[in-house]
Amino acid sequence: MLWIFLFNPGRGLITHFLGELGYDWNHAQNSGQAMFLVVFASVWKQISYNFLFFFAALQSIPRSLVEAAAIDGAGPIRRFFKLALPLIAPVSFFLLVVNPVYAFFDTFPVIDAATAGGRCRRPPL
Repeated sequence: MLWIFLFNPGRGLITHFLGELGYDWNHAQNSGQAMFLVVFASVWKQISYNFLFFFAALQSIPRSLVEAAAIDGAGPIRRFFKLALPLIAPVSFFLLVVNPVYAFFDTFPVIDAATAGGRCRRPPL
């Protein structure tokens, strides 16, 4: 419903602003715009899922390890690459495996909602 409100060719909020900038947005008639909308909606749908996993992984890093690395003289960038990144590697691997599965099996609802049945057409009512 959000995507219809934002990207509707006749009355969408973002469509209106793009029209003011001189860009004609109509994802029902332009396959490139439809693809962009599907990719953008899919990424938006998955980003919160990924954020929660990474946030939980970063919260699970023991504070004593971070403090010990800081005492040893490691800066924030070095602490991230030498301490945090190896500790969140299992979560990264899990998301690397799970996200393509979601991409294959959870894409149809996004395409159906964004294009209403296919490229450049509306299904009969």
